[in-house]
Amino acid sequence: MNINQQLDALKDWLEICGKRSVEAGEHSDNDSENSDDDSENSDDDSENSIRASGDPHDSCPKVNSLAIPAKRILDLADAATGIVRIVEAAGRTGRYVALSHCWGDPTRHPIKSTQATMNDHMSGIAMSSLPRSFTDAIRVCLHLDIEYLWIDCLCIVQDDRDEWFTEAEKMSKIYQESYLTVAATRAQNSEHGFLFDFTEDTVQYRIVAEAPLDEEMSEYRPFHATYKINHESSKSHSAPLDKRVWCLQEWYLPLRVVEFCLNDIRFLCLGGVDTRFGRERDQRAHTRAILRGFAFKEEHGFRTFWETVRKDLFERALTYPSDKLPAIAGLAQMLEEKHLHIPNHKYLVGLWSTRISEDLSWTVLQFDAATQSIENIPSWSWAS
Repeated sequence: MNINQQLDALKDWLEICGKRSVEAGEHSDNDSENSDDDSENSDDDSENSIRASGDPHDSCPKVNSLAIPAKRILDLADAATGIVRIVEAAGRTGRYVALSHCWGDPTRHPIKSTQATMNDHMSGIAMSSLPRSFTDAIRVCLHLDIEYLWIDCLCIVQDDRDEWFTEAEKMSKIYQESYLTVAATRAQNSEHGFLFDFTEDTVQYRIVAEAPLDEEMSEYRPFHATYKINHESSKSHSAPLDKRVWCLQEWYLPLRVVEFCLNDIRFLCLGGVDTRFGRERDQRAHTRAILRGFAFKEEHGFRTFWETVRKDLFERALTYPSDKLPAIAGLAQMLEEKHLHIPNHKYLVGLWSTRISEDLSWTVLQFDAATQSIENIPSWSWAS
């Protein structure tokens, strides 16, 4: 599957989400006809098309052009000339893509905005100076006719701690209100990129059986079924992006995520997970859909989910220990807002007021003398 086919598949999937989405409880009577017409006019063969049943996407809300919640955004209006620029987002509306990516080795971090470079970046950045993951993300935006792109290290002044914390508090809105979040899952760092051609790594099985023709099962007809198994798992949860703390909430918060994996692409929305090989069953994705779509109906479900988040957090790498709580602040904010029906339900530096006794019951299993307490986090929090 080449890059253009991957991008076309992404565009088709977004159209399916848009056509099947519900706005004010209304459905379009022409959705099925339009979907059929689109499939007939597609240049891709059925092997490379996205197999989405349609009905699961009824839960996908439409993404309108809203005010951009970030302070700054990357404007792609002049990308065709090889120039992009950082602009102030205040007063601007439009669709934007958010990039979720691994920065890589701290000694070789990608280009970033600082107090010394921000003015230059607002004047214009040559695309030739950007790492490949960034130019790949720009290519995705241009293919989808998206005018704006949000990349953390470019849109936030990295050496201004006040701005950094202010923008970190907006992460929830930035990812939630993105038209699409692009996850560079297969990229080990920003230089690696995520758009590559990949080969079919499947084995096809053909099963021959007999199916009854009537309820009495007095007559049978031959039944043939063909299954394709992708031997290179499209999502192993051991990809570079799955090892970074900051990328945890970047996966849970958005309405729509496209993951460019090692040998496949995955499309996540409130309807589930679609791939080239059909609809996947993924418990984490199912939980994500529940969380992003509505609140947990029972407190037990909420507790189980938060324990999963904490466990996942400790299994991921973090360059700066002080970023531990900021990295999940947006997720915590969304959880707090969605569970206002629970009395006295407040988030307290990694703990929840409704289960404070359980959350305070923690211990250090392995003491490391070199580990220091994190500033501004109370010692009674597990995050300290």
